[in-house]
Amino acid sequence: MIILTAVLGAASLVAAQEITLPEDRIGGLDFNHDGSLIAVARYTGVIEIYDGNGSLVRTLTSPQLEQFISLDWSENGDLIASTSLSGRIFIWETSNWTLRYTFESPLRNYLFYLAWNEDNSQIATISQLDYQLLVWDLLTEDIIFQSGGIQSGLSWHNSLLADGGGNGIGVTNTDIWEFQGLIGLQDQDVVSIDWNPTGTAIASGSMDGTVTIWDAAGESYSPEYPAHTFSGHTMPVTDVSWSPDGVLIASSSYDGTVRIWHAESGEALKTIEAGAIVLNVQWSPDGEVLAYSGDVLGLGGAVITQSTQQLLSTPALSAPGPASRRLHTPPVQHR
Repeated sequence: MIILTAVLGAASLVAAQEITLPEDRIGGLDFNHDGSLIAVARYTGVIEIYDGNGSLVRTLTSPQLEQFISLDWSENGDLIASTSLSGRIFIWETSNWTLRYTFESPLRNYLFYLAWNEDNSQIATISQLDYQLLVWDLLTEDIIFQSGGIQSGLSWHNSLLADGGGNGIGVTNTDIWEFQGLIGLQDQDVVSIDWNPTGTAIASGSMDGTVTIWDAAGESYSPEYPAHTFSGHTMPVTDVSWSPDGVLIASSSYDGTVRIWHAESGEALKTIEAGAIVLNVQWSPDGEVLAYSGDVLGLGGAVITQSTQQLLSTPALSAPGPASRRLHTPPVQHR
């Protein structure tokens, strides 16, 4: 069973109702550019698009019903991409919801993490079995950049592409495709990263359960000491996300919690007890909603959205339970 709690509102999703779906695992989630839609990638090979009423408005599939493991919406909302266990990236146009591009890893091993560049002309991913960073150009439909190393996590801000891994955080200038240097401690195993909105700092989540903020404003990109280190998670941090105003950081973890931190003061503001592994966490574009997903309720998979105002004005929360209003969706229809 998958549960999506959505918030009814004009532009963005807001927590108010609960939708149950067939049992499945969630591979990734993302809001579109204005927060009016949210996409959910599922291991059974479908991507489901929900509107602000929590209604299923579209189902996307790949030709082979691939197992989708990550998802990213382009900055302008025109394209939506997902990676698969077969080593392919599938990209759909949202104007007509048709499959436009299919890119394949040279080694055909599974791809994980996705990041669009600013003008939505290039997309980066990581080939997880050989840890290759791959970047495709949509105009030529070819790989235009490839690098090795143990990499985990991707975040693109303007011309700076950051990737995490066992050696800290690497930064590449994508205007000239040159490696700029490492940020962070080289013995820190980084598994998730996110640039802040201004491109002056990077948040990282690590295998040791810490969330760290690194200064990334300099030209050398080699600071060794973090601005903040947040401790609280008891297991690896699976995802980190800056709020659009750069004030808050949300983190998810294998320990079954979502935590909200104040980026400047380092204060721990909220702990959400989700009940099981949480794999993804994402703010809506206006910052009014926080979405998180994974094996959230011990029911196979879930997506929960909750309003930021409500989260920060109440004590530590547990994920919404079966007492919420429940709507059963019809069987999935391939369109």
